[in-house]
Amino acid sequence: MKKLVSLILAAMLLLSCAAMAELDPAANTFPISEETTTINVTKFGARTEILDWETNGVTQYWQDKLNIDIVWEIIPSETAAEMVSVTMASGELPDVMLGGLGKDMAVAYGAQGFLLPMNDLVDKWGANLGAIIEKHPEVKNNLTAPDGNIYFLAEVRELDYNHTSAPFKMLMNMDWLKNVGKEVPTTVDELYDVLVAFKEQDANGNGDPDDEIPLFGSNADRVGSYIMQAYTYLGAKDVSTNPIYIENGEIKATYVQDGYKEGLAFLNKLYTEGLLDPECFAEGGTNAKMLTGAENGNRIGACETHAYSAIMDLTRTDVTAQFAFIEPLKNAEGVRTTPVNAISMNPMFYIAADSEVAEAAFRWGDAMLQDPYADDMAGLASFYGPEGSGWRRAEEGELGGDGVTPAKYAYLFTWGQPNNDHMHEDLMEYFVGEHKLWLAATAAEGAFNQEAALLQATVNQYQPYANTECTTVSPLLMFAEDEVMEASQIQADIDAYVKESKAAFITGKMSVEADWETYLSTLESMQFSYLMDLYQTAYTRQFGE
Repeated sequence: MKKLVSLILAAMLLLSCAAMAELDPAANTFPISEETTTINVTKFGARTEILDWETNGVTQYWQDKLNIDIVWEIIPSETAAEMVSVTMASGELPDVMLGGLGKDMAVAYGAQGFLLPMNDLVDKWGANLGAIIEKHPEVKNNLTAPDGNIYFLAEVRELDYNHTSAPFKMLMNMDWLKNVGKEVPTTVDELYDVLVAFKEQDANGNGDPDDEIPLFGSNADRVGSYIMQAYTYLGAKDVSTNPIYIENGEIKATYVQDGYKEGLAFLNKLYTEGLLDPECFAEGGTNAKMLTGAENGNRIGACETHAYSAIMDLTRTDVTAQFAFIEPLKNAEGVRTTPVNAISMNPMFYIAADSEVAEAAFRWGDAMLQDPYADDMAGLASFYGPEGSGWRRAEEGELGGDGVTPAKYAYLFTWGQPNNDHMHEDLMEYFVGEHKLWLAATAAEGAFNQEAALLQATVNQYQPYANTECTTVSPLLMFAEDEVMEASQIQADIDAYVKESKAAFITGKMSVEADWETYLSTLESMQFSYLMDLYQTAYTRQFGE
């Protein structure tokens, strides 16, 4: 009998919880009230191109849609980190903080009672967030802190047609390949032969056999980012982040794998033989645009990079025409693989625990996660400001980024130029997978359309080779409050040592053969295994087995 009563009570509790989790019928309907609600917002790390946040077209869009009055405090990037600490220490928080805190600070300040746990608001008002979670169940795990609370909302980008989904690419000079009689390399050995030919055969044809840089390093972090994929999995969304990844549920680090050692040996060979940019690890390096735009002709043959604009002036169409991305190299088993990320999330939206307008603030936050193409594309005004001013609908016959799909919209602005129509995607938003695909690939006469080139290379040359055995650890993996400080310190020390050792191995200051075991033992003395245990615990707790 007691067992039956217990089962009945448990069922009643489940039904009660399910009822509590139902959305309010008014969720995602606007305005949110008849009276205007004032929401005080601090934006940390604001882009300088936005002329006036108070009167910006996107601000006007949200104020009119929800019947809210957004009162902005704008903190520029150079003082953002300092002002986050000052703001939190003051004890007088704005209703909403945009950016600045990140996941680890959110966990700490949330546990200390500074930030509002949004769980009940998500259940009652999170219509748009709920739709995203239904489509991507992992999103909820990415938002949930170790204590079970949700302390922030995040920008969500589906990366189906986004060049950032495959961050580790290689640009190669196709003119140089023709000049030296070589085909596009498919293996590391073929790449080596190509680079030797670039160096020895006056590849740029200017009569100077010594001014070519076969493989340029756009920055120290990117050295090896493309080549290393032929040896091991480089688990990072961004090359400056820690290369931790998951294989069959186990947390691993790239920088201790045998393949990483082999990759370093190959990079050392390139460096020693003058095939790799000798300034790749120098502070500041060399200005790539000066090299590609040199008076006597472009001096760069290939570069591990994510974009044309990293190494050349896009107005120099004579230079952009020389380069194209090449596919991942085959590994020892003859297989091409590269990391491809399906979705990215960036913590953006935090509500103060003592806010008197928390419900209104959350409803605004959830509204920012709307599908911008619903309601006849009206949501694009929340990205790019007023239609006809910040953006326009595509004209009949205009094609999207792949050159095949009909376009839906086009920019009426230039990235990086000051304006007051929109916020240069500096607010929290939901990017559907086709967002960049539907952008008209129309370019000014004689101009180079980088967006279209990047999208096409990503979709056609990198996404087909997505590594399915390994996955990058979510950047929103969260340590518990009592773990985060220790893990962060160990991680920072190891990151610095790995970066220093990478440069030393490649330049020959350390020997891959003679010093590798010392390198591993040094990492162990820095608590590497313990750090992996912390990662494994955090990963299992947040995402399951």
